[in-house]
Amino acid sequence: MRINDNVKSISESLGVLGLGEMAEKMEDSIKDADTRDNVVATMAVTFSQYAAERKQHRADLLFKRSKLNERTYFDDLWDYPERKLDKEQIEDLSKLGFISDRRNLLLEGASGTGKSWIAGAIATQACGEGIRTRWTLFPGLLKELRDKKALPGNAYQSRLKYYAKFDLLCIDEFLNESINESDIFIIQELFELLDRNKHSLIICTQCDPMKMDQAFKIQSIGQSVRGRIMQRSKIISLRGPDLRLYKPVE
Repeated sequence: MRINDNVKSISESLGVLGLGEMAEKMEDSIKDADTRDNVVATMAVTFSQYAAERKQHRADLLFKRSKLNERTYFDDLWDYPERKLDKEQIEDLSKLGFISDRRNLLLEGASGTGKSWIAGAIATQACGEGIRTRWTLFPGLLKELRDKKALPGNAYQSRLKYYAKFDLLCIDEFLNESINESDIFIIQELFELLDRNKHSLIICTQCDPMKMDQAFKIQSIGQSVRGRIMQRSKIISLRGPDLRLYKPVE
């Protein structure tokens, strides 16, 4: 089979697989290739470039769907030595192994110690690796589920399932506001479903993990929620100044 026949066969196969755009790029790229080796090399480069473009397109789409406010990168974390972060520990998190292992990450510390920043860097990286990610603030999440529960039909259950479907769900400001008795059961149902699906969570909280149950008026439910979060969690405690108030010396 001649080179042109091989190219035609590959192009037709790509079309059948729904990769017509890839086929067109390939055909355009090899027009000036005059030997078999040149054709193969040119096709390899074209395939690699197309794969990178598709990966970036998916990353952009996942980032948009994640509801992250902005992209955060691990390299930016080292701009503030006052954070006193464990570089080896953070670099290990950047590999996202806890997500593939279906484990959770609990970031605990006072306001401004870097919880949201680290979580945002992990979430940004996850989107870039094609992992379905969702970011939400606990007060807004609780209000949304409360409003859905007040509606007739399946709106509430559908929304619970929506949040439970993501490979990585990031909940910032967890338990940073008081919760009433009816909210307790909403939180219980959410975390029961999340635990059942065994997808990964990132929880950012100012609350001592061992005292989470004290935020619940029904302590047994609080203990149940705490257990579901912590049984598969890596816990990182962040200490230091509130860096929202920090201004680098010029």
